[in-house]
Amino acid sequence: MSAVRPDAEADDVLAGTDVGGRVVRGGAVRGLGYVAGNVFSAAASVLLLRYLGPGEFGRYVTVTAVVAIVGGITDAGLTATGARELSVLPKGPARRRLTADVAGIRIVLTAIGVAVGTAFSLVAGYGSALVVGTVLMGAGLLLTNAQSAMLLPLSVELRNERVTANEVARQVLTVAGIAVLVVAGTGLVPFFAVQIAVGAVVLLASPLLLGRGGFIVPQFHWARWKPVIRETLPLAVAVVLSVLYFRVLVVMMSLLTDDVQTGIFGTAYRIFEILVGLPILLNTVVLPVVSAAPAADRARYVLQRMVEVGATIGAGIAVVVAVAAVPIVLALGGPEYREAARPLAILSFALVFVFLNQAFNVSLIARRRQRRIAVAGVIGLAVVVVGGLVLIPPLDAEGAAIAALLGEIALCVATYTGLRGTLEGDLDARFALRLLAALVPAAACLAPVGPALVRAPLAALLFAVAVWRLGLIPGEVSDQVAALVRRRRGGDA
Repeated sequence: MSAVRPDAEADDVLAGTDVGGRVVRGGAVRGLGYVAGNVFSAAASVLLLRYLGPGEFGRYVTVTAVVAIVGGITDAGLTATGARELSVLPKGPARRRLTADVAGIRIVLTAIGVAVGTAFSLVAGYGSALVVGTVLMGAGLLLTNAQSAMLLPLSVELRNERVTANEVARQVLTVAGIAVLVVAGTGLVPFFAVQIAVGAVVLLASPLLLGRGGFIVPQFHWARWKPVIRETLPLAVAVVLSVLYFRVLVVMMSLLTDDVQTGIFGTAYRIFEILVGLPILLNTVVLPVVSAAPAADRARYVLQRMVEVGATIGAGIAVVVAVAAVPIVLALGGPEYREAARPLAILSFALVFVFLNQAFNVSLIARRRQRRIAVAGVIGLAVVVVGGLVLIPPLDAEGAAIAALLGEIALCVATYTGLRGTLEGDLDARFALRLLAALVPAAACLAPVGPALVRAPLAALLFAVAVWRLGLIPGEVSDQVAALVRRRRGGDA
């Protein structure tokens, strides 16, 4: 990218001595915001599941899957590449110009993607309600994608509190819109229009988040776009493949089985999709720091830490969700969705590999090795599609979940294989033995002895204690906790 100089002066925030603490605090804020946002997302799911029923919810999930594919594809790697390139630019006109270009490209790509998604809905014979739904949700996606691009500097400058506020606001507005429609007793189609209202509100609120002089108007200059697109293209291919990855199974379910089974898998997938956002979110906090650091400086150390932390968090969440799968599904949808518990339990174990794969991706992007991510994506998607074709007809929703798990494992192995060639030696895998040891007492709670509502928190407690006793908590995190405790004690004194 001609506008970007790898040796350019980085922003003071990224070059400061407190950058590690900022990353830990930013990750904590984003994580808490993510939990809060997903409480509202869960509330939206409860309303939809109980109001629409399995059949109509299956149709709703089909449209959301198509639009989600469009959303992921039209990101085209611009978020990750933009964050990397902005990280090595100083504050000022160059950074503003690049942000405006990224926003303009994102708007054009989203408009094209929505048109393609609508055409697919027509060809697939989804019916008029679902075709209209694709158009409506697509319009909402256009607004939210434009805003996301405009807010990119907030992430690069580690202003994670404002990013978090925006993310939580989206969820609150979505729940409010769905609740209004449920009370009004509307049909299916109006639910698709909720995203338009949400997108309009958050877009109008962008100047408040960016501060005085921070609002950026998207620009449409093909001459300036070309180097951006050239740099982004390899990652765009990888993003397309990763977006198709699990969501293609929802579409395959809609074509290979009935609406009820699609709704069952869609329920499990929707819960899993909420969980998948966590590793993606946490690694977006780290990417600017890794990109701004000299290649031989913190990169390998940060990668090792990301792998250790990601595997630990992923394993803990996976075992707790697997134990609590039945009550989670019953709480969200009621007894008619009970069958979704087994697919959810299977999908939960894919979360470990999602965390690992995200860590590998961040390292490859920072090293400008996006092509290797694309190659790994081809392998993973191939496993998902073949697994879906083989397993969905005989096993329905459980078959789709198994295909997703196998695909994520294949993707993780392929991505690390691509990354390994850029490293001087292998990563230190000794922590994996301690992690497995920490999982043993928690995994014992998977045995169906006693109520799941008792076994799930017990599993979480046992895992947390084992992680602490086995020294799996990173020093950076414990240091920040200790500093917070000291400040609190000082304030109380």
